[in-house]
Amino acid sequence: MIQNRSRIVLCDLEGTLVNSIPAVRRAIVQTAREFGADGTDQEIYSKVIDYNARAVYAGDLDRFFQRIFELLSEPRREIAIGLTDVYPDTFYFLAKLQVHKAKLGVISDTPEERAQVLVNQLELRPFLVTVQSISESNPRPDKPHPEIALRALRAMSNSNGDQIYVVGDSAMDIKCGQNLAQALSRKVTTILVNRLGTAQVDPDYEAKDLHDAANYILAN
Repeated sequence: MIQNRSRIVLCDLEGTLVNSIPAVRRAIVQTAREFGADGTDQEIYSKVIDYNARAVYAGDLDRFFQRIFELLSEPRREIAIGLTDVYPDTFYFLAKLQVHKAKLGVISDTPEERAQVLVNQLELRPFLVTVQSISESNPRPDKPHPEIALRALRAMSNSNGDQIYVVGDSAMDIKCGQNLAQALSRKVTTILVNRLGTAQVDPDYEAKDLHDAANYILAN
């Protein structure tokens, strides 16, 4: 990497920095069953988080996600009872990149109120320049549309010389990074932290964990 370039790192929140998988899995499976899904909990969960499978619910997609968000409306309680917490490598990742003067931001499809509670209650705020999520003033389109990443870049005052990375745990995160590259007509490095081993996508780099992701970013 050219030494005088700044690094901008845009991270997904839930599933990447924050382990809310037990809470999210419970909400997704319950919602999918309400919408008529059959199969084991794991089969249903994997199907819904796969980007290509979202089309199954296209007719009621807004209502489908609204119901999930209704079931995830108490993040403070999730944290209090241990359903939601940071991953063991989250603070290493954020602190190491911050020490090397990377600018860090969150891009999340999580509703704004939930995202803000998670970032504040789990003490992620000091590491982040911006937190971009879904709100009434900034509604969908969701990932993989690049709008949420473009908003983050505007908030971070990026320049053409910055090296941009998008880090996430799902196909939608990586597609968002790839779509961002097209929107900007410049290189955006995508890094998949495939914690569940279910994401079917072709990133620039597949990291074993956030330790590995941080080391890759600093080496490139």
